[in-house]
Amino acid sequence: MSLKKEIIIISIVLFIISLALILIFIIPLLNSIKHNPMELIKVKKDLESFQNITGKTEDIKNIYEEVKPDLEKIDNLFAKLEAPIDLIKFFQATARENNLSINISPISSERDPKDYWDNLTFRLSLIGSYNNFMRFLEKIENGPYLIEDKEMSIKGLTQTEISLGYFPEDIKADLTIKVFVK
Repeated sequence: MSLKKEIIIISIVLFIISLALILIFIIPLLNSIKHNPMELIKVKKDLESFQNITGKTEDIKNIYEEVKPDLEKIDNLFAKLEAPIDLIKFFQATARENNLSINISPISSERDPKDYWDNLTFRLSLIGSYNNFMRFLEKIENGPYLIEDKEMSIKGLTQTEISLGYFPEDIKADLTIKVFVK
């Protein structure tokens, strides 16, 4: 074969190989480039969404840090279910501060379905002046525990109670309270 024919045949073969390579590799690559902007937009949106979530998480962390002292105060409002000794000591100390005689009796009661938290119920029997009782009541309502008054009765003293050393103008108050516990 002549040199010219060989060059033409080699050129044709190289052209066909080049065309095949273009069809096999380049065209799929161009198609993927065409689809990549859509994927790039999707990835960009996902990234923005993630950044928003991350920002909100940081906001929540900052808010939590701001309210953390208040949450601790709220947690301290609840007496301890297993050992309400501090609560009983609080009642006794408050009665003593207000010159009241106190008798504390726990009462078993069923949990009210409307209550969100567990609770203990106590009956407090107090003897002393009416003004001292009202101060006692105010102190326990504003005290360090979450308390709900359930029942209260106030009456004068009997002769037997007066003979025990109480003043005739003193009162006897029976107070049933619910103390919320953790």
